[in-house]
Amino acid sequence: MEEAKHIRKKHPIRNLLIALGIISYIIAIVAGVGLFAYKIILPELKTIGIEEVKASVVMINIYDENNKLLGQGSGFSFQESNKIITNFHVLEGAKRIDILTDDGRTITAEEILVFDKKNDLALIEGDFDLKPLTPVLFFNPIEEEYIATISSPGGAFNTITEGTVSVVYDDALEMIVSIKPGSSGGAVINEKGRVVGVIVANLDIENNVNLAISINVANKLYEDFQAKKYAEIKDDPETIKSFMPDIFDDIDGNELEIKDIWIKNRVMIYRPESLSVFNNLTSKYTIFLRIISEVNDGFSNIYNELDNQKKIIATDYYLYLRAYDQWWFSEDNDEFDETVNLRKENPLEWDNEQLLLDLGVLKRHQIAIIGARAEDIIYYEEFTDLVNSLPLDEGRKSIILLTLGGANPRRLSKAKNNQAKEYINKVMANDNNKLKAVLERLGY
Repeated sequence: MEEAKHIRKKHPIRNLLIALGIISYIIAIVAGVGLFAYKIILPELKTIGIEEVKASVVMINIYDENNKLLGQGSGFSFQESNKIITNFHVLEGAKRIDILTDDGRTITAEEILVFDKKNDLALIEGDFDLKPLTPVLFFNPIEEEYIATISSPGGAFNTITEGTVSVVYDDALEMIVSIKPGSSGGAVINEKGRVVGVIVANLDIENNVNLAISINVANKLYEDFQAKKYAEIKDDPETIKSFMPDIFDDIDGNELEIKDIWIKNRVMIYRPESLSVFNNLTSKYTIFLRIISEVNDGFSNIYNELDNQKKIIATDYYLYLRAYDQWWFSEDNDEFDETVNLRKENPLEWDNEQLLLDLGVLKRHQIAIIGARAEDIIYYEEFTDLVNSLPLDEGRKSIILLTLGGANPRRLSKAKNNQAKEYINKVMANDNNKLKAVLERLGY
């Protein structure tokens, strides 16, 4: 009995200790909530002025290997004063990157730290000394919510446009706002001046429907960069070649067996060893020169003799020809009416390019190079001299004169007529109907 009484006497002390513990716990929670509110919630409620936001948004000019302005876009200071976020496609093909700031400076970017081709983002570094934009704490926009964009559409520096959110995705948002090409990489901010996204694309220009990438994706890119969760691309030919997109023809006119690693590899974030490496990976002109040099069919010599403008024309013409085979240029897609005639079965309705390709007279890169070389040729005799200098057999040369040169069989010598017919007969031997149509198409 005495022992039981002794035990009961300890209960008040224990209860007091428990009560004190609970009170301390509550005080800690209140203090934590207060600190959270002071550090996070209250600053989030404060509006950041538009002029302060503008000071962190930049125009980006990129230049090619010939120091020619290749394109223009936008970007903004992100996470650190010496870092800017923009779109991958804004920088694509760059040999030099100039950053134009709101306070009138022009700074050349030192390097591309990392890029994410899939999500169309890139992080660049330089001596910018800009205040990073404040991102929203959580990406949770709602439909009809007010947004504003700050970018440089068409070179109109730091233009502000207002609009609303129309559709919200996990990692992106559609918005109804008036922006134009050149805005890519610009900032999308909410009514408090917090950045919620990176402008990436026009979806419907007529109806002002545009797309922005969530700032969360940009944050993840930065975090992965900090944690070194990226693959490095070294400055050596084999490594660069292994990353080249599979868009060019090989010597037989078929697709190159080059695997696009950054599409097939699960690692999507890459760090180029230098801006030169990035240029080698993304410049269509650099890639085209490398490919025609590797094919080694003699046409690279003609290309090398072209002036810079004609080299650009040749590359663009090649990519245009190459696009005929892509699924989005199919005959069912009336968005590209100019390519429909290339799909016709009747040789009488073929364009010259399809005739040359289907007869195996020329490959796409060869057509492109000849087209650029002959752009300023006026007289048939000049074109004849060009064709006669080509590293091709005589039958092919004669067919080129009948198509690209605008000649007719009567204008060719008897020997050239026979060479052209022999070549066509050999190619079309198993299809008499098409053989007759091709000969008729060429004027025989």
